[in-house]
Amino acid sequence: MKKVLLILIFIGFNACQPNLTCKDFKTGTFYIMNDDNSIYTTIVRKENSQLEFSEQNAHPTHITIEWIDDCTYRINYDRTKSLLEDTKVKLMSENNGLLIQKINISGNCMTYKATLNLPNGEKQEQIGKMCKG
Repeated sequence: MKKVLLILIFIGFNACQPNLTCKDFKTGTFYIMNDDNSIYTTIVRKENSQLEFSEQNAHPTHITIEWIDDCTYRINYDRTKSLLEDTKVKLMSENNGLLIQKINISGNCMTYKATLNLPNGEKQEQIGKMCKG
């Protein structure tokens, strides 16, 4: 009887776990996590734009989003609204923005690869983790 009860509890617990898809990361509030799982940046996203809030910047960063498919998108600074260092804005703007691709979704978090193509043909890549708030 105890085994049956434990199995039912386990099934019920797993049934309550969210099965998120890429579409679940198109709108809402998200958190970019550091390696130690602390929050690095808070994102408030609408379909084609987002605001990023972090301790590094006194002002929110305005970002535009170009969706390639449900799991892949390109972000770029909105130069008309963001107060950022010119070198960061220029680097992303002149190099077609930052390409974000889903690697995996686990629980309420998505692991992604961010790629920036540099003018010299090199690629800068970084793996990150974004969690749904």
